Amino acid sequence: VAVMYLGRVVETAPSRDIYERPLHPYTAALLSAVPRVDAKARTQRVVLKGDVPSPISPPGGCPFHPRCPVAEARCSSEVPQLLPRGDERSVACLLVSRQLLENGVSAGRVNVCARPCRCGHAGSTGDCGGRCHVP
Repeated sequence: VAVMYLGRVVETAPSRDIYERPLHPYTAALLSAVPRVDAKARTQRVVLKGDVPSPISPPGGCPFHPRCPVAEARCSSEVPQLLPRGDERSVACLLVSRQLLENGVSAGRVNVCARPCRCGHAGSTGDCGGRCHVP
C-alpha cells in the first residue's frame, strides 16, 4: 500500500502493517477516520487542523507540516525523503527518521502518529517513546 499526501508518497508498507501500525502522522490521521464496527478496534479520531494546501503551490519543507499534530520547527524547512525502514516499509517523515536512528531500524518503537498510546501518551510527546503503541 502507498499513502500519498499532495501528490507525494509519504508511506509504503504491506497492508497489514499500514492498518495495524501506521508510521506517518498523515497515515494515522487518515486511518482514524475509518469507521469501525468493533468497539475494541476503535481508535481516537485524529482531527487535522487547517485547510489542505494547494498542490500547485505546496508549503516549504514537509508538505504535511502545516497540519501535522507533531511537527517540529525543522519540518517547515527540511523536505523528508521516502526512506526504507528496513522491514518492507518506507516513510517520508523527519520525526520517524530521527527515531529510527536513535532506536535502531529494527527497534519497532517508532511513534510519531497522533493516535494515543495504550498508556495515554499522544504521539511522540509521550514518555513511553512509543513502546506501548504496538497493537
